[in-house]
Amino acid sequence: MCPKKFNVSKIACILILLIGMSLFPLPAIGQDTSKQLSIEWQHYLPGVSGTSVIQTSDGGYLVLGSNVSTYTINDYSGTFFQTEVVKTDALGILVWSKVYSLEDSVRGQYSDTQLKVAVQTSDGYLLAGWLNQQACLVKIDSVGNIVWQKTYEELEGINELIQTSDGGYAMLGPLPEGGSPVSQFYMMKVDSQGNLLWLKGYTGNNTLQLLLGLPLGFSGTPAALIQTSDQGYIIAGIEGHHGPSPVASEMFKLDSNGSLEWENTYGGDGDFYTTACTSAIATSDGYLLAGIAIPNEGVSTGFILKTDLQGNAEWNKTYSYSGYDSNIYSVSDAADGDFMFLGTATKQDTYGIFNSHTRVYTWVAEVTSLGQILVQLAIPMGAHQSEPSSLIQSGDGGHVFVGVWNESGDLFSGKFWIVKVSETQSPSQPNSFLSISVLDWALVVIIIAAASISVLILWKRAKKNNKRSD
Repeated sequence: MCPKKFNVSKIACILILLIGMSLFPLPAIGQDTSKQLSIEWQHYLPGVSGTSVIQTSDGGYLVLGSNVSTYTINDYSGTFFQTEVVKTDALGILVWSKVYSLEDSVRGQYSDTQLKVAVQTSDGYLLAGWLNQQACLVKIDSVGNIVWQKTYEELEGINELIQTSDGGYAMLGPLPEGGSPVSQFYMMKVDSQGNLLWLKGYTGNNTLQLLLGLPLGFSGTPAALIQTSDQGYIIAGIEGHHGPSPVASEMFKLDSNGSLEWENTYGGDGDFYTTACTSAIATSDGYLLAGIAIPNEGVSTGFILKTDLQGNAEWNKTYSYSGYDSNIYSVSDAADGDFMFLGTATKQDTYGIFNSHTRVYTWVAEVTSLGQILVQLAIPMGAHQSEPSSLIQSGDGGHVFVGVWNESGDLFSGKFWIVKVSETQSPSQPNSFLSISVLDWALVVIIIAAASISVLILWKRAKKNNKRSD
């Protein structure tokens, strides 16, 4: 019985298939290795720290930060904060900058002015924050000139500010604690001129509530304010008590008049023994909370919690960069239903102690709608303190954040930092045949030549064996 003739064409096809698989490997499970995050541009702006950023209608950015100055009265010297407001173009280049140092009846021209958040209006911007531990609103025109300002003396400051569907504004901020064992905050609704429409306090301190004439409610430290489609509000933040852990994060739903509809608490055990919600956004089918999670023993991690529209938890995940102490400070939308978060990762010999061995990273990552990291970027900051604080998606799909880069820890040494990151094609993982480099093409030629020689040798051997069999 004669053996079957050697099928050289089959061998050639198999070799070509193996070559193709080696040139176009499948991506690793989890991360999209065809993409990478990279810094598109970055700048230092006037001031010592960056607090928040919004994109403006012209494609540029309005950025809020801080400056600090000293004063001397008789033999006493002190410092006071000023607000640095910077307008940039779409590339982060300075257009104009203004320093706001407001005055009050207590400290006069040396009053602390810390405006933290902003929204764009039809004819300028509305800024909100603190004036010497008082809530303060400042309306400015499109080039930074003050149009009007208002203070609300019984309120301590403003953390969150949103424009509401009726053209007014809603705000959150802390109430004076007055010896209360719980954190206390308020929600305030004003019209377009800053005139008070209603004020609700949320605290467990009945004495303070009676003093302010505010209704009983709940407690906590707010981190985000979102208006819902039914004209109500979502508030996300940290559970309202001081003292030993565990501490949980919580979310509340209010109606359009600020009355409580429901509340949910998350964390308090396991990897989420202590949680601090630092940011939240609405999704198409619920809400996303992000922040810091600390187990009973171990290093801190960032966390993301996804809920439905009723605040019921759907999934939660913790995140760490290289096993270092990791935190998430801000979360934002990204393309195709994904999300982007901003945080830090810190490698330290001793927790809280910065020395020559400390390594700090500003950490940005994109995650899927189910919380899986797609791509991430760790920006090395050396042994210096990094405090990123606000992340937004830009109109072109990139992301912009601000913060402070402090090389010494000294109050006057911080740098007001603005950065834009975007997705680019990974040079190590081309996604098209035409993107192969010259060196890769040389390797392809070598592999094909070797395969051709192998096929020729096998063909000659097969031909010889066939002649023998004949």
